[in-house]
Amino acid sequence: RKNQNPMPYFPAGSLGRLSKYLLKKMGGIEFPENGDDVTETISLAPEEAKNGGPYPYYYKKQSKKLVVMIPPGVREGQRVRLAGMGDEGKGGGKHGDLYLKVRMQKPLLQKLKELFTGLRSYHKLPPP
Repeated sequence: RKNQNPMPYFPAGSLGRLSKYLLKKMGGIEFPENGDDVTETISLAPEEAKNGGPYPYYYKKQSKKLVVMIPPGVREGQRVRLAGMGDEGKGGGKHGDLYLKVRMQKPLLQKLKELFTGLRSYHKLPPP
């Protein structure tokens, strides 16, 4: 999103950046620049992912408590977009978006089973 040229009358790329830099330094003119998008991970229990609904999330980068609306049936690896919650824009540019990548929490028994399976294969032990 940041790579979009917010000032279409300036060339994109190096020439555009150079033009903006010179105008800022010489004339004090600053052009809007959109903020970066941010991607973080949100961990959900399988039941929460299946049902969806409001879910509390603490956004560390901005020290904010958010309530995220999770769509029902969300799957591992999907992203939930929170428009305007990413990095702040410069010179009046728009904020970036916050993307929350869904990670499914595994039940404790499944985690233990995977741990022992991994250890067994590492040590080449026969199955019980």
